[in-house]
Amino acid sequence: MKIDNIRKVAAANVTKSGNLVIHLNAPFTAAQLLPHANAIQFSASFIPDFDPPVHAPYVELNVLWHGIVIHDLSTDAIKIAFEEDNPTRNIWAALHDEAGIMGKDVRGDVALMRREGEEYTDDRVSMRVMFEDPQICNHFCKEGITLLGSRCRVSRYRPRT
Repeated sequence: MKIDNIRKVAAANVTKSGNLVIHLNAPFTAAQLLPHANAIQFSASFIPDFDPPVHAPYVELNVLWHGIVIHDLSTDAIKIAFEEDNPTRNIWAALHDEAGIMGKDVRGDVALMRREGEEYTDDRVSMRVMFEDPQICNHFCKEGITLLGSRCRVSRYRPRT
């Protein structure tokens, strides 16, 4: 997207949860895109397999995310949950129904803690979940979590630098 003949947007991705993530070229910020919400919405309509909402986009500006890692999930169970098309049996339903994690609290997308192509090579796998509220992370780190039929240990997510 060019605004004032300057390319501010580098790329855009659609998360599995259906959110559009816009990556900007330096030195631009999301706040500078706010006046151009209609242009963003129009441009989003051309993204394959993405159905943008009819309302104006909601923008989160420089919100710090906090993450947890859910350890020792069954690889077979997580693969089924990630590949399930039925919204009542997929990973989002399991997070809600078994772990009590509300979709509105999750930021970004959930991700397996493996390199691409190696997600299902071991019997057990860990999964990252990001939140805006650090208290949610504190709760799960203290209490653990039940997910996909397993009681799992939870630790803080620390991104590689």
